[in-house]
Amino acid sequence: MAVELFENGCACSQPVLGAFTDRLEFDHDEAMRIAAGFAGGMRMGEVCGAVTGAYMALSLAHCTGECTTAEGRKVAYAALEAFTGAFKRRHGSVLCRDLLGCDISTAEGGLSLKSNGSSRRHAFK
Repeated sequence: MAVELFENGCACSQPVLGAFTDRLEFDHDEAMRIAAGFAGGMRMGEVCGAVTGAYMALSLAHCTGECTTAEGRKVAYAALEAFTGAFKRRHGSVLCRDLLGCDISTAEGGLSLKSNGSSRRHAFK
């Protein structure tokens, strides 16, 4: 589902969170709005939007009403750490600029991205 959403124009953060909304009993439209601003490493080439979308989904899956305390977040933190490690092993980095091979926060990086088409698929390989 995530790949389909991505290929239909969603930003990289949106399809990852959106793919889990049914399972997490979370409103799909709300998920799309929440995740919209995280694409392109928050438009700064930082942590990939697909990774951020996964972090949001993992947090929803592993947090309860007790998530307002450090103790209540431990399970979510463990899930995020495991995911991050697996993602880094598969892709080499969680940073958008590393995954895309250019820094989209610069004019040159934005042009490079548009000219080589690497904006579609990076973390969805």
